[in-house]
Amino acid sequence: MPDIVLVLDVDPGCGLTRIRNRGDKPNLFEDQAALTVIREIYLSLTKSQPEGRIIPAGGDMKECFEECLRAFIQAVMNKLATGLHVESAAEKLEATPVPRWNSA
Repeated sequence: MPDIVLVLDVDPGCGLTRIRNRGDKPNLFEDQAALTVIREIYLSLTKSQPEGRIIPAGGDMKECFEECLRAFIQAVMNKLATGLHVESAAEKLEATPVPRWNSA
């Protein structure tokens, strides 16, 4: 089993807009109804697994990146705490600064 599974969640309408904005046309499987069903399947599977994390990905890329990084750091800290029997991973995570996106 994996220690963490990140599912980047995008509303189907947003996904279709992104496809068109990059100059592409949606393929046979990229229609609103199909994407909605697929999204619900992934969200359901993710919610049923303790290692699953749903990351909102319909907005700002920097925020999505930072949320992914936080989830990854939390998973690493939990793994370390479990394996080494050290203090609470949550306490360590709160004290760990999350690097900020630098666009420069």
